[in-house]
Amino acid sequence: MIKEEQRDFLRKILIELKEFLSREIIVKKSLLALLLGSIVFSGCIDVPVATNFVNGEQNKPQAGAHWESIANQLAKTVVEQMGSKKGVYVNEPLEQSKFDTALHNLLLSALVKEGVSVAKFPAAAEVSVDVKTQMVKFSKDRATSGYDQFDPKYDSGETPQNEVIITVNATDNAHYASSVSNVYYIADNDAALYKKPTLGRKMNVEGNKK
Repeated sequence: MIKEEQRDFLRKILIELKEFLSREIIVKKSLLALLLGSIVFSGCIDVPVATNFVNGEQNKPQAGAHWESIANQLAKTVVEQMGSKKGVYVNEPLEQSKFDTALHNLLLSALVKEGVSVAKFPAAAEVSVDVKTQMVKFSKDRATSGYDQFDPKYDSGETPQNEVIITVNATDNAHYASSVSNVYYIADNDAALYKKPTLGRKMNVEGNKK
């Protein structure tokens, strides 16, 4: 039989072992929490800080003459990038807003004024020209700063929510002979002129099944 002194000795060892294991668990939990905290903290440091672009200028067309100026600028850039006045065909956009229709015709005229031979049919041209527009709408109350608000050069109204991105691509077979993109503000009251026509949705109607 185990003597009383031996039982006390074993009981003491078991108590010490239990305390040791408890301390180990606490230490491991603390190390794990510290490790997770350092990962989260380091992740916050690695996230880039948001910065503003350097303030610049962006035109806001408000008349047909402004659209003509846009077309003239695009035509001039296309000719400069092509390096030669090859015969071109200007494709009509598939979905035409009022602005798309006007820009197509104005760009065609502008290319002719630049001395470019504009074909009436695709087969008669060496270069195919596509005009694409994308209207985007940003949030309200976008602030502008760093300009003289009394200078008549700058628009006195609020910063428009709507903008239009215009891209003109000229392709020679499988290669781009020219590609130019410009961005403009749109007067919010004129947004309808830049919107593509809404296509009707096809709906399937089924009767009661017996």
